[in-house]
Amino acid sequence: MEQFNETENALKYGAKESDVISQIFAVSEKAGIAFCIGNALKYHTRFNSESKKAKNPADFHKTFDYIDRAKNKCSSIVLLEKIIALETLNAPSFKEKCLNILSLC
Repeated sequence: MEQFNETENALKYGAKESDVISQIFAVSEKAGIAFCIGNALKYHTRFNSESKKAKNPADFHKTFDYIDRAKNKCSSIVLLEKIIALETLNAPSFKEKCLNILSLC
């Protein structure tokens, strides 16, 4: 699975100064992590849903993109360990793990 790449991100979303997620991290690391984990949860849930949008490979990749982004910006060992645990994508516990991280932010 691809890791978050600052250069690719800049090509995709523009300069770091105009990247909304970078701006959120600039305000607060925990706010940035919460934003990324919330989005990872959203895309993971949609990928595993019964809706017409389910099983879209883009949602699967976005889940990892947001996890990687949170992981790469995290300075807290406790949060980092919990973020890394999300990479298993174990559907039944993924939501619970995300909510636990969000409660720490």
